[in-house]
Amino acid sequence: MTPRELAHATDLPDWQQAVGDVVFDWWVAARRLECSTQLCTLLGLSRMPADPLAELNQRIHPDDLSALQLALNACWHSADGWLRHECRVRGGDGQERWMLIRGQLLERDGLGAPRHVRGVLSDISARKADEAMLRRYEHIVATSSDAMYFVDADCRIVLANPAMTTRFGLTPEQVVGRPMATVFGLVVFDELSHDLARALAGEAMHFQRWMHYPALGRRFVDVHYDPCGQAGSPAHGVVVTVRDLTDSARQALLLAQTQRAAHIGGWEIDCQRQEVFWTEEMFCLLGVPAGLPAQTFQQWSSRMPAAQWAQLSAGLADVTAGVRAEFALVVEVGGQDGRTQALALQARGERNSRGEVIRVFGSLQDVTARRQAQAQLRLAASVFESSREAVFITDAERRMLTVNPAFCTLTGLDAVAVVGQSVRCLSSPRHDAMFYRDIWRTAAREGGWHGEVWGVNAEGEDYPQWASLTAVRENDGAISHYIGMFADISARKSAEARVQQLVNFDSLTDLPSRALLQQRLPDMLAGHRYADSILGVLFIDLDRFKNIADTFGHRASDEILRQVATRLQGCIGREDLLCRHGGDEFVLVLANVDHATELARRASLVREALARPMWLDGTELVLTASIGISVFPQDGDNADELLRRADAALHHAKAEGRDNVQFFTESLNARAAEFLQLEHSLRRALGRHEFRLHYQPQIDMRTGQLVGMEALVRWQHPSLGLVAPSKFIPVAEDTGMIVAIGEWVMLEACREAQRWRELGLADVPVAVNLSANQFRAGVRDCVARALAYSGLPANRLELEVTESLVMGAADQVIASLRELKEMGLILSIDDFGTGYSSLSYLKRFPIDRLKIDRSFVCDITTNPDDAAITTAIIHLGHNLRLHVVAEGVETRQQWDFLREQGCDQAQGYWISKPLDSEALLEFLRSWQGGLPS
Repeated sequence: MTPRELAHATDLPDWQQAVGDVVFDWWVAARRLECSTQLCTLLGLSRMPADPLAELNQRIHPDDLSALQLALNACWHSADGWLRHECRVRGGDGQERWMLIRGQLLERDGLGAPRHVRGVLSDISARKADEAMLRRYEHIVATSSDAMYFVDADCRIVLANPAMTTRFGLTPEQVVGRPMATVFGLVVFDELSHDLARALAGEAMHFQRWMHYPALGRRFVDVHYDPCGQAGSPAHGVVVTVRDLTDSARQALLLAQTQRAAHIGGWEIDCQRQEVFWTEEMFCLLGVPAGLPAQTFQQWSSRMPAAQWAQLSAGLADVTAGVRAEFALVVEVGGQDGRTQALALQARGERNSRGEVIRVFGSLQDVTARRQAQAQLRLAASVFESSREAVFITDAERRMLTVNPAFCTLTGLDAVAVVGQSVRCLSSPRHDAMFYRDIWRTAAREGGWHGEVWGVNAEGEDYPQWASLTAVRENDGAISHYIGMFADISARKSAEARVQQLVNFDSLTDLPSRALLQQRLPDMLAGHRYADSILGVLFIDLDRFKNIADTFGHRASDEILRQVATRLQGCIGREDLLCRHGGDEFVLVLANVDHATELARRASLVREALARPMWLDGTELVLTASIGISVFPQDGDNADELLRRADAALHHAKAEGRDNVQFFTESLNARAAEFLQLEHSLRRALGRHEFRLHYQPQIDMRTGQLVGMEALVRWQHPSLGLVAPSKFIPVAEDTGMIVAIGEWVMLEACREAQRWRELGLADVPVAVNLSANQFRAGVRDCVARALAYSGLPANRLELEVTESLVMGAADQVIASLRELKEMGLILSIDDFGTGYSSLSYLKRFPIDRLKIDRSFVCDITTNPDDAAITTAIIHLGHNLRLHVVAEGVETRQQWDFLREQGCDQAQGYWISKPLDSEALLEFLRSWQGGLPS
């Protein structure tokens, strides 16, 4: 209370009554206290005591007397003489209340001793009760080991605990009050928004998923969306509970913030003189500079809602007119800083002897903090009530005080029956008394405990729980309460068991998986490290299994893999290990083998077992397998090295024609290293523009005219120089990079061909080779992009596909080739005669040309068989109305032979070697269009 307020205190007895506080004058030396009659209300007395000071001294709590004396001593010795202290008093009804003392020493005697103090006594019991209840709920949520937060109807995070903010590496200020889309990111929010909308509509949601947290990385979490409140209410939203199932590390949940103390201002309106008086706190509450005159309510009516101003003005008018003796209303007033305050206004009228209202006075209290605290408290209570995790609170003696609905649901116990009982009612016979004593001791000593325990429900059934126990301490450090939380993790335990089964065993064959191989193989190696026997790692791959899958479908291929697994299991001993490594690959670890020849014999038995005919839907199938073998310890002393070298041996077996067994050698290791180096360089070659195109002209053998160009890719490596296609093309095929390289080739070839046309040098088709990987990836879109980018007409692009590709899945290939043909392209079969063409399919392919492989052309003048094959291909092509092109023509004799047999076109070094772009331009400018001489 300011001096100005104190100066008016004795003149405003009725104002004191309207405020509801006790205004007092205390003559210290005389031990005399004069105060307003509100003391009866404060102390719960039926009448004013004869000696108010003695009455107050008698009712002050004994534990607070020393602190009060210290506050008084500080007041006596301070320069300004201000006094502010909170203490407890015992009311006339025996109930304990909290009292706030505010005052100022106004007068001292000649020796400086206190003489006269004036001040106000306020009942703050309600505020103290709110603060105590809020602290209890804060402890309940803050001790949760799960991440919890509350989302309002606008998908904005209203409350969030440290566990939630920690996962994102953010401060609470960066989370609370922000939209979920900002905190989580738009991608994750889009995934969550559908379920969140359903939860806001009143549907409880539960799901599990992987989520990425910036601070913790990728975590597998169990998420509950629990609707809260009714639509349109302040508490409407969703309580989100997130349990980390990855390692069960859970953070405490921060629920509420403490509230600020209330401030009260006084005001008076003199109805006769139309004057307004404000106390200083009125200016502070309303944000008006203290030097300005007090304002009327009419002057700040624009800062509140119109409906509230109508209520306020009507209420004040009724009090002023004497219609009502008093009036109270809470209004919302906007400040200049944009914030809105909730202010509780009380008013009372004073009448003269004639009954006329001569003045209206009252108080204005800022209840913004209290209303926010109450709203937060309601939200906290909603979280407590809505949480799917069981919560219980005990006193220091471990007697149950309260439980939430989830507790009753999980345990089957009645809340009323549980309250007052010892926590021993939750004990499971699976744990002894010492186990529970250790939990309580740990919580008391370290502040908390959490872990997995067994719980028991009302039916006596055990179930696994994730539980936490937290000790709540008073300011002096003494434990006042314990907060326990637990959840049924039976579903999680079952899920963990299922995950282990899925991780460690192949779901198709029931064989151990690659993950289990990585666990067991090191142990098997450790057992052989000092033994006389050796250990062999056999990498087994089914030959051309993809062709079977493409022909018969995935369901049939799965059945074949199951049969293969059964046969392989018949080839292993008790100490051996058989795993499905992935796809059609298996790993067989043979233990305690005396010699490498025994490994070869066992590998032969595996091949024989797989070679026995299999029946699938009435069709007999015969499988072959390629096997690579590495031996411990000579080929490596760890699991990764042995597997890698067995894989290298397997690749060598496939390169040797499949259906054979190969042991690892150092030369294979060098070849694998070269493969890896080429693969690494290939991945950067496109971005570094290291590829080049060379073009080989194609000539009409009758007229000598230029009729086409074949685009051939070359790799100009910065350190290795020009890398032969025979080296890098297989690497590109194996790694799948051939798709990107092939698209670049097509784009570049089309661009160059269009440039020749625009320069008037050559208007002939350019031929581009397609790989099987490109074909499977879908070549139509690639062709469309290349033609659109370059402007080249479709009839000036020729696509060459190998004989093995078109026959691999003939029906599908025919459909794809027809799509390309409809675009207007020229289609050719390359390397014809080296595969296994079916003539019944060949006649159905929408192709334009057959290209004779150079392996037949090179010896046609010396080898009668090659000459006969070449002649047959030419006649076959003509009979199918196809043009025939011979590749690899390098001599005049080869040219003459092919021309005599009626071959249509030729290409090769006798005409021209493959030329780069600049050299080709010179060739085109100098080419006269005649037959080679």
